[in-house]
Amino acid sequence: MPTLPDSTSQAQPRSAFNVEPSGGCGWTAHPHCLLFLAFLIRLGVGAGLYLLAYGRDPVQPLALLNQWLATPDANSYHQQAMLVLKYLAGGQEAIRLHMTPDHLTYPFLLGCVYRLLGPHPLWGVLINCLAFGGMGWLAHRLTIRLGQPPGRALALALGVSLWPFSLAYSSTLMRESLFFLTAMGLLTGLAELMRTRSFRPRSDPWLALGLVAVFYLLTALRPELGPLVLVVSLAGILWMVLLAQRGLRRLVGVRALAAIASILTGLWLGSHASPQALAPQRVFHASSPGQAVQSTASPAVPAPAPNQRPQRNPAFAQSRSDPPHILQRRRDYAASGGLSLSAEAFTAPEDILDYLRLTAAGWRDLLLYPLPWQGPPSGGLAQRLVLTALTLLWYSCLPGVLWGLAKGMGRSWPAAGLVGIWFLAIGSAMAFVVVNLGTLFRLRDLILLPALLVFSPRPYLWLAKKTRRVSRAA
Repeated sequence: MPTLPDSTSQAQPRSAFNVEPSGGCGWTAHPHCLLFLAFLIRLGVGAGLYLLAYGRDPVQPLALLNQWLATPDANSYHQQAMLVLKYLAGGQEAIRLHMTPDHLTYPFLLGCVYRLLGPHPLWGVLINCLAFGGMGWLAHRLTIRLGQPPGRALALALGVSLWPFSLAYSSTLMRESLFFLTAMGLLTGLAELMRTRSFRPRSDPWLALGLVAVFYLLTALRPELGPLVLVVSLAGILWMVLLAQRGLRRLVGVRALAAIASILTGLWLGSHASPQALAPQRVFHASSPGQAVQSTASPAVPAPAPNQRPQRNPAFAQSRSDPPHILQRRRDYAASGGLSLSAEAFTAPEDILDYLRLTAAGWRDLLLYPLPWQGPPSGGLAQRLVLTALTLLWYSCLPGVLWGLAKGMGRSWPAAGLVGIWFLAIGSAMAFVVVNLGTLFRLRDLILLPALLVFSPRPYLWLAKKTRRVSRAA
C-alpha cells in the first residue's frame, strides 16, 4: 500500500513559503467541509454536556458542569460577565470586580455578548467552538506552508480542531479557546506575510491588520505573556529573514518591517486600549472599594499562619523526585494563595545548575503531566480513565512531533523554524514560571497545537520496519 511522502525527509528550497494550498483529491478536495463538520462535533459536545448537567441540576447546571470538567474558573467568569452586563445595561455606575484586572477581558467580551444575545452560558460555549473552528482553518493554512502533503495537512488541521484535551475548556466559559486562536493566528499571519513572493496589494494590508488584531487580543487576554510572545515573534521574524534567498532579502526585509510594525501596534493597543487598561476609572472591588484587588479567578489556597504548615494545593501533584529547591518553590506557591505566573510564587534558584534543574523539571511537567498513575486531584474512576487515555494518546504523538521539529529546523525550513522557536522559547518560559499544574496543563496547548502541525510519521515507519524485520527473523 503506498504511503504519503514524508515532507521532512526531502530537501526543501529556502523559499518554502511559496508552497500554495493544493486542491487535493478524494477526501482532501473539500477541506472546509470537513473542518466545518469538526466544528459541529465540538459544538455538539459542548451543548450536550451542558444539557446533561442541566438535567442533573436545573438550578446551577454551569456549576455542576465545571465540577465535572475541573474548571472552577468558569464560574467566576460567568459571574463577572453578569456584573459587566449589569454595568452595560445601566444598572450600576461601575463594574464590580471579583477578580484581578488582567482577567477582565474575557468576562467583558462575555458581558457584551450577553447584552446582545441574552445572558446564557451556551453563547460562551458557541464562541469557544467558533474559536477552535477558526483554529482549524488557520492550522490548515499553516500546515500547507510547512510543506506537508495535502492529506496529512488536513488530518493535522482536523486534529487541532478536535484536540481531545481542549474539549473540556471549550465546553465551558474559559478564555483559553480565544487565546489559542490568537496564537495560531499570529503564527499563520507571520507565515503568510513573510513568504518570499511579490507584494500583493489586495491581501497583504489585510494580513498586517490581522496581525494587529490578533496581537491586541492576545495581549488583552493574557497581558503577562505579551512581552514574551513579542520577543519570540521577533526572533522568528529574524530567523525567516536570515533564511531568505539573497535576491529576495530586500522584499523579505520590507515584509519583516511590516510584521514588526503590526505586532508593536497590537501590543500598544493591548496595553492601552484593553478593558483592563481602561477599567481603573470605572472598576472597584466588590468587597472593598478603593483598595487594591487581591483576589484571582483561580481558587486560592489561604496563606498559612506563622506557626502553621502550608496547606497543600489540591490542584498540584508534587513529585518526590523533585530536588529541594523545586519542592521549596511548590511550598511557596501554596503559601502565596495559588498565584501562578507571578514572581512572588516561587523562590529564585541560587546558581545556574538550579536553573537548569528547575527548567528540566518544568519541561517534564509540560510534556508528560499527568503521568498515567497520577490522574486528576479529585474525581472518580471515569475521569481518571479518560485522562489516562488522553495522556497516552499524546505520548503516542510526541515522537512524531519531536522528529518533525528537529528535522524541520535542521533542514533550515523557515516555517518549521518559526514553529520550533515558538515551541522552545514559549515552552521554556512556561516550564520555568508556571508553577500551577492546572494552569500549565491548559496553557501547554499554546505550544503543543502549533508543534502538532510539523508531525512526521517517520519514527513510526521506522519502528514498523524494525518490527517487521524482527518478526521475520524469529
